[in-house]
Amino acid sequence: RTEEVLAYYEKARAQSREQWLGEEVRALELAVRLDKARAAVAAGPREAGDAMVSEAIRYYGDSRSRHWVLIGSAWLDLGRHDEALAAFETAQSMDPDDAGGVVGLASTYLSRGQLSDAEEVLQEYWATHKDPEVGVALARVQAERGRPMAASRTLEEVRMEARSGRVNRSRQPPEPLPIARPPSGREIAPEDPEAVPPDANPVLPNIDLAKTEASLAS
Repeated sequence: RTEEVLAYYEKARAQSREQWLGEEVRALELAVRLDKARAAVAAGPREAGDAMVSEAIRYYGDSRSRHWVLIGSAWLDLGRHDEALAAFETAQSMDPDDAGGVVGLASTYLSRGQLSDAEEVLQEYWATHKDPEVGVALARVQAERGRPMAASRTLEEVRMEARSGRVNRSRQPPEPLPIARPPSGREIAPEDPEAVPPDANPVLPNIDLAKTEASLAS
C-alpha cells in the first residue's frame, strides 16, 4: 500500500516544506514505481518489469544510497542477481554505514548460493557497527552453513549489546524537540525509564557441546 503512504506524505509536504519530507516523498515515489514493476512481472513477461525498473533508475538513480537499496531489492525480487548486486554495491559505496546495503548484499549472495560471501560481509559490518538487524542476519547465515553454535554465540552478542545500551545504529534518531514551559510554570517530571525484566538463567542439560555441534552440522 505504498501509494496510500505516499499520499499522506504529499499532504504533509504541502503544509511544511521541510527537506526531509521531500526526501521521503521522492523515496516513496521510487518505491511505487518499483512495486508496479514487480506487479508487471507477475502479470506478464519479465521484460516489461525490467524496463520499468530501468526507467526508474533514470529518474531516481542519484546520489542517495537509500534509493539504490530500493532498486537492488526490486532487482533481487525479479531474480536479476547481477543487477541487484551492482545496486547494493553502489549503495554501500555511497554510504558504508547504511545497513540496508550490507543486508541487501548478503541477501543477494544467499540467492546465488554464496553463503561464505554473505557471512563475510555481515561479519565485517557487525564487528564495527553492532547493528542488531545485521547481527540477526549473520546468525541466520551461520545457521544455514551448519554452524549452530556460532549462530547461538552471535545471537547472544546481539542480546547483550541491546541490553547494554551500547548498540551503535548506523543512523541515529534525531534530537527530541525542546519542550516549552507550561503557562502554569509547573515543572515537567522526567519519564521513568522503561522497566527491563531480569534474565532467567538458562538451564542446560549436561551434554557434550562439541559432539552436539558435530551432530547438528551433519
